[in-house]
Amino acid sequence: MPNLKLANNYQADLVKSQNTPLLIELNKNDISNFDNQLDNSIKAKFPFLVAQKIYDDELSNNTTNIIAIDCDSYQQDARFYLLEALLDQLSLELKDIKNIITLKEVLKTGASVATGGLLTEFVGTYLDKGVDYVFEEVGDYFSKLLVDTVTENINVSNLVIGSIEGFIQETTGDSLGDFIGNTSDHQLQLSATAKTELNTLSKAFAESAKHDVFQLTFKILLAISLDSPKLIYINNPHKLDNNSLAILSLLLSYAKHQKDADKHVGLSVVYTYNDQTFQPYCEVADDLKQKQRLLDDQRRFSQRYAMLERPSSDIPKVAVKSSLFVGRTNELAQLQANFEQCDGLTVSVVSGEPGIGKTALVNKHLEQIEESKMIRLTLLNEVGHSSSNTGLSSLEKSILEEATRLELLKGWRDKGVGFFKALATKDNAVKAIGTIFNGAEKALNIAMTGHERLMVDSNIDSMKRGGVGDLDNKKSNQKEQQFNNLDKAINTLLPLSDQNLPLVLFIDDCQWIDNSACEYILTCLAKKVQLYIVSTIRPSDAATLLKQLLENPALHEYSIALLKAIETNGHQAITTTIDTSFLTHSTINLTGFDKKALNELISQVIKGKTAQLDALTNTIFSEIAGHDAMAINTLFAIESINMLCDDKLYSENETTRLIVDNPLRINSEITDVSEAIKETFAILQSKYKDSLSHYEKSAGQDSFNLMAYAVLEERLHLLKLYFGGHGNAALNTLLFSSLLGAPFSSTIVTKVLEALAETEEPLLDPLKAHINQSQQEVGLTSEHYAIIDEVYEILSRYTPNDDKYKYRHALLHIFLDKQLEHLLDTLLTEKTTQAKEQMLELMLEVINQEEKQQRFYDKPEQSLNTTDYELMLFFKNAQQNILRKGFEINADTWAERYTASLKESMGLTKGLYRQNPVVWAERYSSSLSNLAMSYKDNNQLPQAITLQEELLCITKALYQNNATVWAERYTIRRNNLAMSYKNNNQQPQAIALQDDELLSTAKALPLQNPTVCATAYTSGLNNSAVSYKKNNQLPQAITLEEESLSITKALFQQNPKVWVADYTTSLNNLAMSYKNNNQLPQAIALEEESLSITKALR
Repeated sequence: MPNLKLANNYQADLVKSQNTPLLIELNKNDISNFDNQLDNSIKAKFPFLVAQKIYDDELSNNTTNIIAIDCDSYQQDARFYLLEALLDQLSLELKDIKNIITLKEVLKTGASVATGGLLTEFVGTYLDKGVDYVFEEVGDYFSKLLVDTVTENINVSNLVIGSIEGFIQETTGDSLGDFIGNTSDHQLQLSATAKTELNTLSKAFAESAKHDVFQLTFKILLAISLDSPKLIYINNPHKLDNNSLAILSLLLSYAKHQKDADKHVGLSVVYTYNDQTFQPYCEVADDLKQKQRLLDDQRRFSQRYAMLERPSSDIPKVAVKSSLFVGRTNELAQLQANFEQCDGLTVSVVSGEPGIGKTALVNKHLEQIEESKMIRLTLLNEVGHSSSNTGLSSLEKSILEEATRLELLKGWRDKGVGFFKALATKDNAVKAIGTIFNGAEKALNIAMTGHERLMVDSNIDSMKRGGVGDLDNKKSNQKEQQFNNLDKAINTLLPLSDQNLPLVLFIDDCQWIDNSACEYILTCLAKKVQLYIVSTIRPSDAATLLKQLLENPALHEYSIALLKAIETNGHQAITTTIDTSFLTHSTINLTGFDKKALNELISQVIKGKTAQLDALTNTIFSEIAGHDAMAINTLFAIESINMLCDDKLYSENETTRLIVDNPLRINSEITDVSEAIKETFAILQSKYKDSLSHYEKSAGQDSFNLMAYAVLEERLHLLKLYFGGHGNAALNTLLFSSLLGAPFSSTIVTKVLEALAETEEPLLDPLKAHINQSQQEVGLTSEHYAIIDEVYEILSRYTPNDDKYKYRHALLHIFLDKQLEHLLDTLLTEKTTQAKEQMLELMLEVINQEEKQQRFYDKPEQSLNTTDYELMLFFKNAQQNILRKGFEINADTWAERYTASLKESMGLTKGLYRQNPVVWAERYSSSLSNLAMSYKDNNQLPQAITLQEELLCITKALYQNNATVWAERYTIRRNNLAMSYKNNNQQPQAIALQDDELLSTAKALPLQNPTVCATAYTSGLNNSAVSYKKNNQLPQAITLEEESLSITKALFQQNPKVWVADYTTSLNNLAMSYKNNNQLPQAIALEEESLSITKALR
């Protein structure tokens, strides 16, 4: 049957790609699932036809906004296919651009050269009035006006595909093969601005040396997208040459850099994988593994920065804008001090794992130190570190941008508006350096000679020939020429800048910096100027890559020297002949947000009462970071906020939305926010499980494309690379630890892997072969665990002196569990359920054997001490986690053993609780809660209520002893028990619980924050009122609603904006109760007041 949802999602992704940079990925299953009833040849046409529909529908004949490459038609030789495709689709434009009509059109908008392509009527108005704008103000304002990404309100309702077969029949577009075969009929559509820039670039074709070709190709891509977004559509990208893949990697890196500033480079990419032998996440032939690694790096990078889309999943709503910055006061102060003390070559390194907020901190620092006449450059490093051209390409780009800015700034200040108007004349337009818009040089060159028109074809051929071969393989004289060109460019900057200020260079992701860029910085740039470098680095990535570089140190001597100089992990054992003694550096080790910073972030994104936002902060922190965590990964927190604000989170559930739109705010219709947060986070956890599943398992589940997935996947990938021969053991250790739960014993994990490596069960043979594939030890040493802890920050020791570890992030446990699930489903294809059960039984046997070796085993209960009980409980919990997994696989077989383990675990915890209530209260209450939940799931409500009553009794005592710590949990557990009473038709008990306990507790809440007290108290009043109504006790309900209204009214009078929704809700609720109680005059008065308030707000 046709899967129109997938088809329309793909179409929506293409529409979105015109406004924000995306890598859209379609594997063979995606294409097949668009419509299983259609012939494969017809289905294969569909994705490209949709792309033409979105990008080319409004264009005139013979033009296109798509650069198309079908790699099936190319031979694998030393060519530069992306460059060839570009030039083939530009050949006619390169001739046409030389005519005088184009020149006149360009000169009409000559003023726009200085402002990034402003509309004539918009600029002209101000020029005619003689307003003397300061360049920074004009540049900043209009740049934001014209190139901001727009993704929130994209309307695709008029583009819905109703039938794929009908769409194909009605669409007039060409198939991919026909499209590529007729390049003269599919020339790229160019704006006037793009033609101007391309004209300049075309003059350089004939003179291009091999080392220039990479930079020129990058510039052409950026130039053609000016004022008109382009799509690069590639079929089977694994057959693409390395040069083209490197350009695309740099493009993604540059797009991310611009996206951080809410700008769109105007380019997006579609990859379609039609080759059955090469699919994402699948095993490929050995000769394709390098291409697989490059494409995997691109995918992870794109997903990491919210630029990856697939038909079966979506990027969450961007509620937290990249421009939003909170906290980091101490770190900013340290960076400021480093800058002020800069002497010679000074490097400030911001170190931290992905998602911590390194780039945001650096951008804020650069914003604070920025002065108009200070030279500021950026060096972007290509994801995957696969080309030596990318760093210098981005540096050259940055120099050109900065030269333009400083020259124009000088012109503005020296000549005022006269300089701006003079740009419209031919002579000055030739001399103007131009400006940058969407990342491309807009330098005018209007030498329109007939000779140039005749030379276009030969120049194109010359550039194509220059693209042949490996562009990384530069001769020393070419490198020297490249360095000289960069030096000359720097020399043009220096007279335009303030000589008392250092040159500032931002190096993003320093761990990926290539050797040529390092060599230029250390041997040329640092010797020429006072240089202040501020750089981000991922310590675990850097450690992995440094280890790889050392396998061939002669090719990477400058990269190694720089990474050693900034004290990358492992630098102590490195010796180098490269002098870096003139370099001084300091490192800021960045951690995630604490609760205060997270609360500040949430408060800037979501509107709500203080108590509501505090509750949301606490829940995000505990659910994502863990109850005892001091910091939360910034990316994980932001992504959770984004998901909570996304319609798709709620679309499959009947629960009321916690957060509503326009503006983003806590839903005022919710009476019990604590309960709503609890329900919403249950949905969020479920969505995380779907979204952190392996891609093949998550397809079709309406999951999210999470940045967290890319970060966690990358951790495992780098870990495997770092450990080399032990890489397989490292991954298996983490995956199988997820079955044991946290904390887990490294000894037990190793013995489980050893047992699986030696098992004689035939159904487990594929798993056995997988574990033994590296022909090394199947387990890890304590030294290996130390690296996973200290370098990769995946695990941390649970206690200092034993073999127990826990995960750094709660999401990591979910991710590992889902990756193991995929591994088992992939390997155990014969009698899958039976094979998994055999594996679990084997694991239980290993745990039991290890338990028998412990000192508490077979000892009389009266002789056991607290330490013995704790250790016994640890083993019971490990067994319980295995049994839970068995219950999930086959409930009928495992239910009895699983329930028994819950009871046994609870019994042990109860004993420890009696010995030391203060220490064990939380663990015991957690055991009671887990068992009660299991009873509920098994429709054993009376048994669940018995446990909930005991749980509430314990929590009440803890609350009375420390109300500040336990008030929230006490309230939630009372509400849970009240709900169970209601579901078990024990309405009087539910009312009594809410009436006697809930209100007294709410009144007793700490008075330091009256808003918190009022929210909790009125929530209790309203909940009790609802219970009275259900029990036909309307007068009692009205009494409570009247008290709630009086409190809310007082709060509304103090702060109308915050309390208006609650106050009008209270008015309407009480009015309805009055009506039902035949108190019509009172009801009318309240409804009139509510209506007048609502009208006033319009």
